[in-house]
Amino acid sequence: MEVGKPPRIVRPKNGTDFGLEEAQKLVGGYIEVVTISKGLIAIIDEEGRVKNKENNIKADGCIAYHSGMVTQLHGTVVLCNSSMLK
Repeated sequence: MEVGKPPRIVRPKNGTDFGLEEAQKLVGGYIEVVTISKGLIAIIDEEGRVKNKENNIKADGCIAYHSGMVTQLHGTVVLCNSSMLK
């Protein structure tokens, strides 16, 4: 989910899982993995807040809906099954 844009489906280039470089390119920096629930993760830029990236309200709402967890994520967020990150 990019800030200010509608959510879109992003598929791994190899068809099965995101590698480190691909995940970093998607979020625009070093990745951090946030566990949302069993099998569901959010991949974020670990320095999103430090880089003054905008708060991703849609991603925060989606995560709250699925887990009840309150977050404040910044920048692009990739939501996926935990098995999709290698």
